[in-house]
Amino acid sequence: MHSRIGLILAVLLVAGCGDGDKAESEPKADTGVEADQPNDTDDETEDDTGDAPSGEDIVGHPTFMSPHASPIAFHEGRVFVVNTPADTLDVIDAESLQVTGRIHVGVDPVSVAVRPDGKEIWVSNHVSDSVSVIDFDPTSLTHMQVVATIQDFDDATKSTRFDEPMAVVFAGNDKAYVALSSQNEVAVIDVATRSISKKLVITAQDPRAMAVRNGRLYVISFESGNTTQVSGCMGELDGD
Repeated sequence: MHSRIGLILAVLLVAGCGDGDKAESEPKADTGVEADQPNDTDDETEDDTGDAPSGEDIVGHPTFMSPHASPIAFHEGRVFVVNTPADTLDVIDAESLQVTGRIHVGVDPVSVAVRPDGKEIWVSNHVSDSVSVIDFDPTSLTHMQVVATIQDFDDATKSTRFDEPMAVVFAGNDKAYVALSSQNEVAVIDVATRSISKKLVITAQDPRAMAVRNGRLYVISFESGNTTQVSGCMGELDGD
């Protein structure tokens, strides 16, 4: 008798010493209402509006398989990453590795660049055929908000003339270049007016990545169909 009682107590003690996080509760009757489930994304991180993201929000859409060019940038302790299916630019604190902001841009963002003076961030949107200009001046009332959208439409046909933008690069604070992949062109943008001053024809197919070094613009195309790998624009690149 005593041995049976001891065995029962030992079993109860072993059953009660398990991990408290994995303890099973008694089965409940089916009431037809589902209990709330924990959501790993429902945390204290705030988006660019200052409100904590809700676990019930549906973020993103089916992917359009847009290619990327320079989808990440770094500036003053912050990492900027294009979140393509969510149509946002995500801001990450480089030290804590936490997402501190989420800025809504156009459809399928694929490239991001920080203006040399750090006061603006430009994001190219591959599907919506646009570039979103984000204010990054901490003294501005529109800090971390989209303040302009760069596009170009044909008034007669109502079609875009800024088709499938890819990489964005700056040549100083006054001039930017945007690769228009499906047009085999590079748009030259006046930063102050957000207007297209001219377009450079690229003698290769599907220009994507770019870099500005020592007064030259280098353009890498995806499928030129020949031995061209890098197009180097030298001398008076665009007349300035």
